[in-house]
Amino acid sequence: MTQSNAAINNLTVKLAALQSGYERLPARDQMALRILSVFLAIFVIVGGGYWLHHKAEKSKDNADQARQLLLWMRGQAPHLQATDGVPKPLATTVQDLAAQQGLTLTQTETAGRLMVTTSNQSFAVLGNWLTRLAQAGIQIDQLDIDQQAGGVLQLQATFTKPS
Repeated sequence: MTQSNAAINNLTVKLAALQSGYERLPARDQMALRILSVFLAIFVIVGGGYWLHHKAEKSKDNADQARQLLLWMRGQAPHLQATDGVPKPLATTVQDLAAQQGLTLTQTETAGRLMVTTSNQSFAVLGNWLTRLAQAGIQIDQLDIDQQAGGVLQLQATFTKPS
């Protein structure tokens, strides 16, 4: 407590010395000092406001860039395969992607080519499956889609996976 009292007394003495020095100045110098003090206060307030505004804009830009990067990374996720360095066989990749779409396949594999037959009511499901296959690097060599009775679409395709 005595240390804070000493600091307060020291501050009071210094302020009294400043005030007496200010009062000894001519009126014209006192007015100039007041104007300079007001200008300095305005400069500090406006400068601080600008600095805060600049930091807020920069933070917003950084957040926007991070959001765009996250969206791009999510968009690239289907292109990246977690295979631990061992590529999946063509039939496994095609079957896994079909299962994700709820499709049941009939497959026949010969000489690196995979012939597939499946059917579904929705062209969107079939189209989405074909898109995912293309994103996985599987090439569609032949594709035939026929509409059966009752609106069921039957897809017959031949796939290869470029080496």
